[in-house]
Amino acid sequence: MFHCSKQRSMMFESERDIQEQRRAVNQRFKDDNPGCSEFFLSPEEERLLCQKFERELLRFCKVFESPPLFRSVYCTAMHYFKRFYLRRSAMEFYPQNVMLLCVYFACKVEEFNIGITHFVRMLEESLQQETTAFILGHEFLLMEALEKQWYQRRVRGCMKLERQKFAEPERRSGLRRRCAI
Repeated sequence: MFHCSKQRSMMFESERDIQEQRRAVNQRFKDDNPGCSEFFLSPEEERLLCQKFERELLRFCKVFESPPLFRSVYCTAMHYFKRFYLRRSAMEFYPQNVMLLCVYFACKVEEFNIGITHFVRMLEESLQQETTAFILGHEFLLMEALEKQWYQRRVRGCMKLERQKFAEPERRSGLRRRCAI
């Protein structure tokens, strides 16, 4: 059953395949937007920018209040975020907006019932209306980038590795952040 599933076709053989896909997405964006080439990010810079917002995604989910998010929600949101940027460039859509979009969509998929007004209440007042418009206007774009693979199986196991990876720099610095996992 697994050998003919769509999930198998979405797996990567190695880290190199993922890097190649990122490079192809980056080049496709550069080809589609030929002006201002000196301001474009390299694939490595895009990856670093996305990693920063992966950490922010975890912090946002951790400090989410009343009610706190299910662990499966932020595991699914992280998976969506990573998959989105294998299909789209970080120069095309700012990762902070996509991060919030992924968390909100993961709430829906994981049946964590929350309205958009309650969801954006965690943000600064000046960003609430803009973020609401972005989330509601780009949900179908996220679905398209995920190729309609919304339900992720066993994402919690993958997240253990992510937490270990993100926890290492904090241990070295000796600083403890309020919302670190």
